[in-house]
Amino acid sequence: MAGDRQWVVLCDDSQWRVARVSARAIEETDPRPLDPAQTADLAEPVHEALACLGYRGEPVLLALGSAWCVAATVPLPTSRHAKKRQAMAYLFEPYAPWAAEDVALDYEVCGATAFMVAAETAPWSPLIGQLESRGVLVDAIVPLARLALQQHLRQTVGLLERYALLWQHEETVEFWLLDRGRPVDWQCLPADPRCVSRAVIARLMAEEETLTIHAQGFTEEESTELSATIGEGLCIELLTDATDHRTAAYREAAEILRGKRTPPLNLRRDTLGVGDRYRALRGYLTALLTAALVMFVAVGVALWWQAGQHDQRRTAAGDAQMDLFHRVFPNRKVPVGVHAHLQSELTRLQGLRGTGTDLPQKAESADI
Repeated sequence: MAGDRQWVVLCDDSQWRVARVSARAIEETDPRPLDPAQTADLAEPVHEALACLGYRGEPVLLALGSAWCVAATVPLPTSRHAKKRQAMAYLFEPYAPWAAEDVALDYEVCGATAFMVAAETAPWSPLIGQLESRGVLVDAIVPLARLALQQHLRQTVGLLERYALLWQHEETVEFWLLDRGRPVDWQCLPADPRCVSRAVIARLMAEEETLTIHAQGFTEEESTELSATIGEGLCIELLTDATDHRTAAYREAAEILRGKRTPPLNLRRDTLGVGDRYRALRGYLTALLTAALVMFVAVGVALWWQAGQHDQRRTAAGDAQMDLFHRVFPNRKVPVGVHAHLQSELTRLQGLRGTGTDLPQKAESADI
């Protein structure tokens, strides 16, 4: 069924692919190279890849790799700043390599701070425009790692209120700091134990209390090696959940596209915002307006035809009255009100004031 298929276009750090997600399976195209300077040229191959998987104009989620995004935890001067997106963009500007006018960002507020993620608009604005000109509706833009993290949070409700998560996938390690189910910090690290250990040690030094670290996507040997590299007797708890990072992200994206969940972060805003808010319903709205127009035209034609039928009957009745007048009064000119003259003559001939034509009832002499 078409309603059971959800579509994800994944633009990772150096490659892209298209995925069709259903309740039963996930079908992916083979990864293809991605040139960061040539993202606008992806429109045609992406459209072809979608068509090969049976795409029929459904909404699409664009998942961005971690290398395309910049994240930071920003203190809020006042709670009112969180309601003003432009003010939030300027608060984030010192943490980003781009100007506030050149980014699309979103954020999650946690107390007096906001976890903010941004991406440069220049690589994606032409691509989205060309995709939509080909009938591909980009409904949301979400970091791939944030989608996978949301699945992790749903499946690990019983973990501590504040902990760190190391999620390894391919050649990357996503380093998350979580507090009460919300991200506080996010780093994208190469899958090198020394680099990961430095990031973990820096985070441990910044924490006031002992921080528990969970690892996912690691083997037991890798987890042990990483713990030994960090030292200080720290033990990394290896999560038994074997869900693949990309698979978890696809599942979360499918729930978002089905309308069951809202994106935790959506960069389809600001300069990457939707020009037509109702573009996903535009086809249905056009069909509805067309149907309404056809209905009004049909009603108008029906009324016009009915009026014509009434006019024909009126003309026929008038002709019949004129013919009757000629037969009753052959030497008289037909007056304007034929019906009134005929009615008056009928009344005169009856010798009555009324219009009744019934014969008088006979009465028996015995009843008198």
